[in-house]
Amino acid sequence: MTSNEFLCWLIKSKLATIIFEVCGTSNYCKQKAIEAGHDARLISAKLVAVVRKNQKADKNDTLVIIQTTVLPDVLSPAER
Repeated sequence: MTSNEFLCWLIKSKLATIIFEVCGTSNYCKQKAIEAGHDARLISAKLVAVVRKNQKADKNDTLVIIQTTVLPDVLSPAER
């Protein structure tokens, strides 16, 4: 998905909480998601790596991100 396709998707999507794993573009994506009205948050890549039980793959990382966002004290108070 290109940047423009992602921005169009954000604008057209129903408002939701979107969790981004911290990476080089995650702050930009979070900012754009917030501008589109979504509740956007960041989660540490190190935390994802620690919690992941299987090899690194998009499917496994997605599952870990979902699991870790429901743990207490994972997101900072400013991110809640």
